[in-house]
Amino acid sequence: MRVAINCHYEKCTTSVYREMNALCIKGILEKQGIPTQGFVSLHERISGVLVARTKTDTAGQYRFNNISKRFKYFVYAHDINNQFNAVIQDLSLIHI
Repeated sequence: MRVAINCHYEKCTTSVYREMNALCIKGILEKQGIPTQGFVSLHERISGVLVARTKTDTAGQYRFNNISKRFKYFVYAHDINNQFNAVIQDLSLIHI
């Protein structure tokens, strides 16, 4: 049994964010391969500082907008039903 986070960086599509040259980080939270709801938080990789937190939609999708390219991040999620351990997706910032 497992919980997984699938996420990736992309350029923001909203014009305000695109003008700022910011990134969006989005993905899907899955439990045993099936999209699930849960809380997902974005942290700066070096300091661990919380950058943003959100709850997935019913399809397990989450999105963080207006993310600076200057830092590296990791995404942390936990099962809202407390059946599984938390998961971390450690990301290195890539240039798109």
